[in-house]
Amino acid sequence: MNKEDKRKVIAAFLRTGDVSGLTPEDRETFYVNRCETYGLDPLTRPFEFVEFKAGKTVFYIRSVATDALAFQHNLTRNTLVDPCVRKYGGIELIYCKVECVLPNGRREQASATLPFNEKTLINDLMKCETKAKRRGTLSILSLSMMDESELESIQSQLAAPMITRELLTSTLD
Repeated sequence: MNKEDKRKVIAAFLRTGDVSGLTPEDRETFYVNRCETYGLDPLTRPFEFVEFKAGKTVFYIRSVATDALAFQHNLTRNTLVDPCVRKYGGIELIYCKVECVLPNGRREQASATLPFNEKTLINDLMKCETKAKRRGTLSILSLSMMDESELESIQSQLAAPMITRELLTSTLD
Protein backbone atom coordinates (compact mmCIF):
# COMPACT_ATOMS: atom_id res chain seq x y z
CA MET A 1 0.00 0.00 0.00
CA ASN A 2 1.48 3.33 -1.02
CA LYS A 3 1.62 6.32 1.31
CA GLU A 4 -1.40 8.08 -0.26
CA ASP A 5 -3.59 4.95 -0.07
CA LYS A 6 -2.54 4.46 3.55
CA ARG A 7 -3.48 8.08 4.33
CA LYS A 8 -6.93 7.52 2.78
CA VAL A 9 -7.49 4.33 4.79
CA ILE A 10 -6.49 6.05 8.02
CA ALA A 11 -8.71 9.04 7.21
CA ALA A 12 -11.63 6.67 6.55
CA PHE A 13 -10.98 4.95 9.87
CA LEU A 14 -10.96 8.27 11.72
CA ARG A 15 -14.28 9.26 10.10
CA THR A 16 -16.16 5.99 10.37
CA GLY A 17 -14.25 3.60 12.64
CA ASP A 18 -13.90 1.18 9.71
CA VAL A 19 -10.57 -0.67 9.75
CA SER A 20 -11.34 -2.95 6.79
CA GLY A 21 -8.86 -1.05 4.63
CA LEU A 22 -5.94 -1.61 6.98
CA THR A 23 -3.41 -4.28 6.11
CA PRO A 24 -2.88 -7.12 8.59
CA GLU A 25 0.39 -5.47 9.61
CA ASP A 26 -1.32 -2.12 10.19
CA ARG A 27 -4.07 -3.84 12.21
CA GLU A 28 -1.45 -5.54 14.33
CA THR A 29 0.33 -2.24 14.93
CA PHE A 30 -2.97 -0.55 15.77
CA TYR A 31 -3.94 -3.39 18.13
CA VAL A 32 -0.65 -3.44 19.99
CA ASN A 33 -0.59 0.38 20.22
CA ARG A 34 -4.10 0.38 21.77
CA CYS A 35 -2.96 -2.23 24.30
CA GLU A 36 0.10 -0.15 25.19
CA THR A 37 -1.95 3.05 25.41
CA TYR A 38 -4.42 1.49 27.84
CA GLY A 39 -1.88 -0.63 29.72
CA LEU A 40 -3.47 -3.92 28.63
CA ASP A 41 -1.75 -7.24 27.94
CA PRO A 42 -2.31 -8.17 24.26
CA LEU A 43 -2.13 -11.87 25.19
CA THR A 44 -5.42 -11.53 27.11
CA ARG A 45 -7.09 -10.51 23.80
CA PRO A 46 -8.66 -7.32 25.20
CA PHE A 47 -9.81 -6.19 21.75
CA GLU A 48 -11.12 -7.84 18.61
CA PHE A 49 -11.84 -6.95 15.02
CA VAL A 50 -15.46 -7.60 14.01
CA GLU A 51 -16.53 -7.75 10.38
CA PHE A 52 -20.04 -6.70 9.37
CA LYS A 53 -21.84 -8.22 6.39
CA ALA A 54 -21.77 -4.82 4.67
CA GLY A 55 -17.97 -5.05 4.63
CA LYS A 56 -17.20 -2.65 7.46
CA THR A 57 -14.78 -3.94 10.10
CA VAL A 58 -14.68 -2.32 13.54
CA PHE A 59 -12.34 -2.54 16.48
CA TYR A 60 -14.20 -3.37 19.67
CA ILE A 61 -13.38 -3.85 23.32
CA ARG A 62 -13.92 -7.16 25.10
CA SER A 63 -15.00 -7.62 28.71
CA VAL A 64 -11.50 -8.56 29.79
CA ALA A 65 -10.43 -5.03 28.80
CA THR A 66 -13.23 -3.19 30.60
CA ASP A 67 -12.65 -5.23 33.76
CA ALA A 68 -8.89 -4.55 33.62
CA LEU A 69 -9.50 -0.84 33.02
CA ALA A 70 -11.92 -0.65 35.96
CA PHE A 71 -9.23 -2.22 38.15
CA GLN A 72 -6.46 0.07 36.86
CA HIS A 73 -8.51 3.20 37.47
CA ASN A 74 -9.82 2.04 40.86
CA LEU A 75 -13.33 2.40 39.46
CA THR A 76 -16.24 1.52 41.72
CA ARG A 77 -19.18 0.01 39.83
CA ASN A 78 -22.41 -0.12 41.82
CA THR A 79 -25.65 -1.67 40.65
CA LEU A 80 -28.46 0.87 41.16
CA VAL A 81 -31.27 -1.22 39.68
CA ASP A 82 -30.75 -4.97 39.88
CA PRO A 83 -31.41 -6.81 36.64
CA CYS A 84 -35.16 -7.25 36.32
CA VAL A 85 -37.84 -7.83 33.70
CA ARG A 86 -39.75 -4.68 32.72
CA LYS A 87 -42.37 -3.90 30.14
CA TYR A 88 -41.77 -1.02 27.75
CA GLY A 89 -44.55 -0.35 25.26
CA GLY A 90 -45.84 -3.91 25.67
CA ILE A 91 -42.40 -5.44 25.08
CA GLU A 92 -40.71 -7.35 27.89
CA LEU A 93 -37.05 -6.49 28.38
CA ILE A 94 -34.41 -7.23 30.95
CA TYR A 95 -33.17 -3.94 32.42
CA CYS A 96 -30.29 -2.97 34.70
CA LYS A 97 -28.75 0.33 35.78
CA VAL A 98 -25.31 0.90 37.30
CA GLU A 99 -23.26 3.81 38.55
CA CYS A 100 -19.50 4.05 38.06
CA VAL A 101 -17.46 6.26 40.37
CA LEU A 102 -13.85 7.35 39.95
CA PRO A 103 -11.67 8.07 43.00
CA ASN A 104 -11.96 11.83 42.26
CA GLY A 105 -15.74 11.57 42.76
CA ARG A 106 -16.78 11.79 39.12
CA ARG A 107 -19.88 9.67 38.54
CA GLU A 108 -21.50 8.19 35.48
CA GLN A 109 -24.65 6.10 35.22
CA ALA A 110 -25.32 3.55 32.52
CA SER A 111 -28.19 1.23 31.77
CA ALA A 112 -28.55 -1.84 29.63
CA THR A 113 -31.37 -3.91 28.23
CA LEU A 114 -31.66 -7.33 26.68
CA PRO A 115 -34.65 -8.96 25.03
CA PHE A 116 -36.65 -11.11 27.43
CA ASN A 117 -36.32 -14.84 26.77
CA GLU A 118 -37.78 -17.15 29.37
CA LYS A 119 -35.46 -20.02 28.33
CA THR A 120 -32.29 -18.00 28.96
CA LEU A 121 -33.58 -15.71 31.72
CA ILE A 122 -31.05 -16.60 34.44
CA ASN A 123 -28.06 -16.12 32.16
CA ASP A 124 -29.56 -12.99 30.59
CA LEU A 125 -30.01 -11.35 34.00
CA MET A 126 -26.26 -11.72 34.59
CA LYS A 127 -25.42 -10.59 31.06
CA CYS A 128 -27.51 -7.46 31.46
CA GLU A 129 -25.66 -6.38 34.60
CA THR A 130 -22.31 -7.08 32.97
CA LYS A 131 -23.38 -5.10 29.90
CA ALA A 132 -24.39 -2.11 32.03
CA LYS A 133 -21.10 -2.22 33.95
CA ARG A 134 -19.11 -2.38 30.72
CA ARG A 135 -21.04 0.49 29.20
CA GLY A 136 -20.56 2.59 32.33
CA THR A 137 -16.83 1.81 32.40
CA LEU A 138 -16.40 2.83 28.77
CA SER A 139 -18.39 5.99 29.30
CA ILE A 140 -16.67 7.24 32.44
CA LEU A 141 -13.24 6.56 30.95
CA SER A 142 -14.26 8.35 27.71
CA LEU A 143 -13.79 5.26 25.55
CA SER A 144 -16.61 5.17 23.04
CA MET A 145 -15.83 1.68 21.75
CA MET A 146 -18.34 -1.04 21.20
CA ASP A 147 -17.99 -4.03 23.51
CA GLU A 148 -19.01 -7.60 22.80
CA SER A 149 -22.18 -7.38 24.88
CA GLU A 150 -23.49 -4.91 22.31
CA LEU A 151 -22.77 -7.28 19.44
CA GLU A 152 -25.77 -9.46 20.30
CA SER A 153 -28.13 -6.59 19.57
CA ILE A 154 -26.64 -6.21 16.07
CA GLN A 155 -25.91 -9.91 15.45
CA SER A 156 -27.92 -10.04 12.22
CA GLN A 157 -25.61 -7.44 10.66
CA LEU A 158 -22.39 -9.30 11.50
CA ALA A 159 -20.31 -11.52 9.31
CA ALA A 160 -18.12 -14.00 11.17
CA PRO A 161 -15.82 -12.20 13.63
CA MET A 162 -12.29 -11.88 12.35
CA ILE A 163 -9.77 -13.87 14.32
CA THR A 164 -7.08 -11.73 15.88
CA ARG A 165 -4.99 -14.66 17.09
CA GLU A 166 -2.81 -14.47 13.96
CA LEU A 167 -2.14 -10.84 14.71
CA LEU A 168 -1.17 -11.59 18.27
CA THR A 169 0.91 -14.63 17.41
CA SER A 170 3.15 -12.51 15.21
CA THR A 171 3.92 -10.25 18.19
CA LEU A 172 5.41 -13.27 19.99
CA ASP A 173 7.88 -14.08 17.20
